[in-house]
Amino acid sequence: MFEPRDSDGFAMTRLATYPQPANSLLWAKPQIGQRPTPSAGPVTKLLAFLLGATLPIITLEQNVTSTSGALTDRVVLADFMAIGFLVLSGLKTQLQFRSTTVLYLGALLYAFSVAMLRHNDGDTFIEAAKAFLAIGFAVAFVVAGATAAMSEKVLYWLTLGALLGLFGELLIAAHDFLLPSNPWFVDAMERRVRGTFKKSGQLASYGFSAVVFLGATYKLLSNRKFLGTLILAGVMAGCFILVASTRRSALVGVVAMMLTFLVIGTRFAKSRLYQVSLASVVAGGLFLLANLSGLSDSFVMQRYSSAFNNLDSSDNWLMVEVHNAYDTSDAWFPFGIGLGQGFRIGATGEHEIHNGHLAMMVEGGLPLYFCTLALILYPAWISLKTVSSPRSDIAAVILVAIFVGAVIFMGHNRVYRDRMFMLAAGVGTVAAMRFAAAVRTNPSTPLGQNSGGRPKLPVRIPATPQRSRPKAA
Repeated sequence: MFEPRDSDGFAMTRLATYPQPANSLLWAKPQIGQRPTPSAGPVTKLLAFLLGATLPIITLEQNVTSTSGALTDRVVLADFMAIGFLVLSGLKTQLQFRSTTVLYLGALLYAFSVAMLRHNDGDTFIEAAKAFLAIGFAVAFVVAGATAAMSEKVLYWLTLGALLGLFGELLIAAHDFLLPSNPWFVDAMERRVRGTFKKSGQLASYGFSAVVFLGATYKLLSNRKFLGTLILAGVMAGCFILVASTRRSALVGVVAMMLTFLVIGTRFAKSRLYQVSLASVVAGGLFLLANLSGLSDSFVMQRYSSAFNNLDSSDNWLMVEVHNAYDTSDAWFPFGIGLGQGFRIGATGEHEIHNGHLAMMVEGGLPLYFCTLALILYPAWISLKTVSSPRSDIAAVILVAIFVGAVIFMGHNRVYRDRMFMLAAGVGTVAAMRFAAAVRTNPSTPLGQNSGGRPKLPVRIPATPQRSRPKAA
């Protein structure tokens, strides 16, 4: 069931043998041969499992008529699990703060300071503090994901918990979708299900983020049979996007993932994963062409057609946000209007900005926006530089594809507030750095291909020799 392992318990023929990034609090760079990992004790693994399993549990209320902006309502069970995991890991090993994480936190502090300096009314501090704590605490999940990815055992239990939560949410969503007359959790919008979230859009964001998380963990675990489970779970997570809440931007993001994977990964055309992906895209396109007339009356197709037919309509909230931001650009460009103050550019002065790109630019200016993109695209950038190497792995192409899709999904979602996505960003960052470290060991030597088209990874990468100083006489 498992592949051979070395004396340290690491798989000897999979990605787990790629060199680990160095354990450092700030500005860490991957170094060959160093393999410090968080403690894999039973309590650590239990907390990692519970962290993954509790991610979708936002509320258990059957009827949610409105959402509150109170800070206490934004604290969920997974937050406590993340704190416990970070505290326990921090006591036994160094937490994985990367340079992009530090820059992102600094940009958040900058945006918070802008809010305090530009506005002096009574609500400014409250709104800015709520936004800072909500967005800033999501960084804890980046650190948790990166720390867990340093140990295959801890990551295994984190992924098991995430799969349990995903399958449980799928059961709830399937029941409410198939039995709309007697749902377990009522959604206020027609033909939508929300599961244990407050809104159907949050369920779509969770499903999209689950796809990103499963893609980031691909090949980090040595259990071969587990790979099939990850792929199946990714397909099920996609059902949340298409069937449960029909989030249009999420579906566009998934399509962008597939196309990016197929275009960049052409050198892996002989691999089974590439061939199955290509066949799925072709089969899906042919199915849509053959049944286009019949699908035009479906709810999903009506949703997408209305989005393009009503671009300039007052009912299209995304276009309204763009127009409002353009009309008030002299108030926020290029340094921002202040964290949590995005509602000030709206016509009503009540609603937050839904567009993740626009929200970061308006509230934090270009500094916060570019730091957000760096946090999300850092794994994709590192992986993209290794794709052309003979030692590259198809999992590097997957990292590029999933985070490119995430940037597109930001067009109608603040993914940087989604706990599952931030967890995936941490895991993906460590995975990408391990790809880069492996390529640097001997970039001209190909890994070779096995019968399944997967690169054969080296059995052991030797540690970098250390120079010893001569002892004084």
